Amino acid sequence: MSAYRLNRVERSWDDFVLCTDDVCLERGAIHAVTGSNGCGKTSLLRVLSLLDRPSAGQVYFGGDAVDYDDGAGWLRQRRRIAYLMQQPYLFNMNVYDNIAYGLHLRHVPSVEIRQRVREVIKRLELEPFARRNAHTLSGGETQRVALARTLVLDTE
Repeated sequence: MSAYRLNRVERSWDDFVLCTDDVCLERGAIHAVTGSNGCGKTSLLRVLSLLDRPSAGQVYFGGDAVDYDDGAGWLRQRRRIAYLMQQPYLFNMNVYDNIAYGLHLRHVPSVEIRQRVREVIKRLELEPFARRNAHTLSGGETQRVALARTLVLDTE
């Protein structure tokens, strides 16, 4: 089963239109999105991550059509996806709390939050920064914390 399927999806605003033919992205495969500046790479990724609603066409995730009008259903699908932005934003709190933030929003039990956050901090060698305020980190450190915040969610 494909992780994503796009059926003639379009995303338009102002004078720009992103158009896709039928696209299938298989689970477990590596896919690359390439192109020149302004060609729609980020727009495509925002549609795939369910952050942006297409202007036309249909998005399928995990075999199910995405219904953007069903707020609860859309949120259930959206929470199965993690999206690491090119320019990540970290909250004005310490690194540990930044990484744990999404788990709190998902009402994960505190014991599990501590375990998962500690594991990802160790995995990405963030122990020296765990109690530092995220706004004091270098660019590379910020990227690693943003990656940790994405990985800790254990999404599909």
